[in-house]
Amino acid sequence: MQYPERVPSSGVHIGLTHHDGAFGNLSVSPEEFFMYLTIGLIVIAPIGARVYRRMMLQRTQKMLREQFETNAGRQGEQR
Repeated sequence: MQYPERVPSSGVHIGLTHHDGAFGNLSVSPEEFFMYLTIGLIVIAPIGARVYRRMMLQRTQKMLREQFETNAGRQGEQR
């Protein structure tokens, strides 16, 4: 299948200049570039925040468990 060749107005090129593969000429205009960047950030930022929050929650829970176990052991020894 042949794709029509796209020539950007300002020339932001992504990929090889002489690439004639499945995607044709891999160049995007600045408007498309920033549109894809914005969409990517809208999707990736919340996912990254959730992953970070889950990692911090697991780390905090582990620290609290260890702290309560050591405190419970000390109180058992004092009695």
